[in-house]
Amino acid sequence: MKIALTMLVLLWPLTAQTPTAAPQNASRSSVSIQAKAPTVKLGSAISIKVTLTNISNSDIVYNPGDFREDVNVWDESHSPVKVTPKGEVFKGLGDNHKTLPNGMYTYQTRGNGSAKLLPLKPKESATRDITISDLFYFRSPGKYTVEVIREDFDSKAIVKSNTVTITVLP
Repeated sequence: MKIALTMLVLLWPLTAQTPTAAPQNASRSSVSIQAKAPTVKLGSAISIKVTLTNISNSDIVYNPGDFREDVNVWDESHSPVKVTPKGEVFKGLGDNHKTLPNGMYTYQTRGNGSAKLLPLKPKESATRDITISDLFYFRSPGKYTVEVIREDFDSKAIVKSNTVTITVLP
């Protein structure tokens, strides 16, 4: 007993100073979404507000025109909603370049084309709007579920937003 107590007293400073390992792939950001209008008429524009928040203790960088998010939409039967040609570009699918008359070509880009990176301080948020009816075919009335996923740039962790339901009326 006396030896165990002595060992505890001798080893205590070592255990108290041992740092705990930070979790691997812990995200430094969170993302949330909000429907601009939770109920819309068929054929109307459908938009969401995406909020990126720095949940770390240091600055992160972001592009205000493109949070590099992926938007997913499902219909009432939990089937993915088909993407439009603009949605294919947004999702990085398909042929996203256009051949020009001089033989050159140009790529369509996501977001507003801004490549400017800005710092986002700890606990600060940035928002951007996305018109998802430009990206997905909302062809019939019903309830649609929307979610945003993005990869955290620094940690490479996959960050999922909350889900929102948008009702499309006839």
